[in-house]
Amino acid sequence: TVRGRIKRMQSERVFRIQAVSDIVVSGLTAHAFVGIKAAPGKAGEVAKALTRRDDVGQLTRLLDDFDFLAVLVSRDRPTLINTVLNEIAMLPGVQRTETFDTVGTLKHTYAWTWIV
Repeated sequence: TVRGRIKRMQSERVFRIQAVSDIVVSGLTAHAFVGIKAAPGKAGEVAKALTRRDDVGQLTRLLDDFDFLAVLVSRDRPTLINTVLNEIAMLPGVQRTETFDTVGTLKHTYAWTWIV
């Protein structure tokens, strides 16, 4: 059956069916990339705290000046700014943050979801 073939191809990772949402339509009108530097020996603690947050849409480990790059989403800019300055920057083990404010996404390739 068609259903059986689809299940087989999904299990073989030929493709994946997923929903793609528009964050603006969902009411999350502000987003930014936030570089986060952890204090020495605190990267694991900071990672755990960040992955528990609903407003962190993605958290990537880096080998650079920052330990992490977080994609932060929020309902509006004041909430986003407050979150970075008064919550994320104040997490135990966070040494420094730098915010890269976004003005638009020019390309987003969903094919990468299997790879990253």
